[in-house]
Amino acid sequence: MHWYEDDALWSAFAATMSPPERAESAAALLASSPLPGFPPGTGGRLVVRGRRK
Repeated sequence: MHWYEDDALWSAFAATMSPPERAESAAALLASSPLPGFPPGTGGRLVVRGRRK
């Protein structure tokens, strides 16, 4: 097994790699983002250009 395949490693370092403040910031950003409102299958280029399919 490679070191990066050890789930215990990632569990042990989770708080260091993703502190609660970072998780809260990401959640707030996602909540304020218009992107989740786009329907599934909307092309990335159309989203970037501000158009919907």
